[in-house]
Amino acid sequence: MPITGAPRIFEDKFSFIVEIDGIAHAGFQKCSELSYEIDKVEYREGGRTHAYKSPGRVNFTDVTLERGAVVDGSDLYTWAEECASIVEEAGVIETDFRRNFDIVVKDRDGTPLKRWRCTDAWVQKFAGGEWDNEASEKTIESVVITFDSFERVA
Repeated sequence: MPITGAPRIFEDKFSFIVEIDGIAHAGFQKCSELSYEIDKVEYREGGRTHAYKSPGRVNFTDVTLERGAVVDGSDLYTWAEECASIVEEAGVIETDFRRNFDIVVKDRDGTPLKRWRCTDAWVQKFAGGEWDNEASEKTIESVVITFDSFERVA
């Protein structure tokens, strides 16, 4: 008799929230994937015909967040301005512009399923939207956030 386990339940991708330290309006329509890649270091030794392979540096991929441009909320843009002003003040080492953010995956009823924490994040790119007088769509803001690392915390 075959042994069967419990059926696997896959999480939906439509229900999530993003919580950014110090940002009140952080509801987003889309969030790109969280991922990292480990460099492969190859080296040859002696008369071996194949290379030894070792793990190298870990590279975390930036996250892109998209949302409808809100008329009354500018806290995300304010954070982007803080990050840009650090570049203008060359030589001044400030860490206040870095923030942590969580991506919380939720079930259909709103119960949190997973929480991913990204640390020491800052805005690399901000786009205020694209406008077209002949379109009947909403303006979409997007922000690219880079960070040092992420981990699953719940």
